[in-house]
Amino acid sequence: YRKLKDREFDFALVGSMSVRTGVVEVIQALAMLARSGEYRTLCLIGEPDPEAKKIIIDIIKKSGIEAQVKITGRLEYDKVPDEIRRCRIGLIPLLDLKKFRNNMATKQFEYMACGMPIISSDLPPQRIFIEEGLSGRFVKPGDIEALANAMSEMAADTDTCQKMGEYARKKVESEWNAEVMQQLYIKFYKEILG
Repeated sequence: YRKLKDREFDFALVGSMSVRTGVVEVIQALAMLARSGEYRTLCLIGEPDPEAKKIIIDIIKKSGIEAQVKITGRLEYDKVPDEIRRCRIGLIPLLDLKKFRNNMATKQFEYMACGMPIISSDLPPQRIFIEEGLSGRFVKPGDIEALANAMSEMAADTDTCQKMGEYARKKVESEWNAEVMQQLYIKFYKEILG
């Protein structure tokens, strides 16, 4: 287990990547930071769909941030945790769409299990699990400037990020895991079945 400050990439974005999942906004925020003289790195863990990939490659080239972004491409599922653990801060940049107001992002648990704080779009499902200032930070969905500011501030504050990541990891160990959830289901079914 490596401390966050010793990890290779500043940010991780894992999972499905399309225009509606906010990957374009992440690349735009990274480019915004680069224009202001801030060098930050990003690992896209997965393969963006063709439409999103074309857009993000274009932004990367036009912004001159090729050395700052790694796209892993499709990975075997058992390889994903190793890639996530190479990063300091997890991103959940979902746009404000009906689907994302109802579906929780599984990646939040993957990030937490790897001891990472999270920057997430402020949507109801993530509010259940991510605690502002304790395990992560929320930004308005689609707000590139707010995302860039949060990325800059969190990446610069390694001590706070380390504490947030440790808190997130403890929450996964104590609450947000299969064993605890199974016990809650058993209790629920015993109660309703009498």
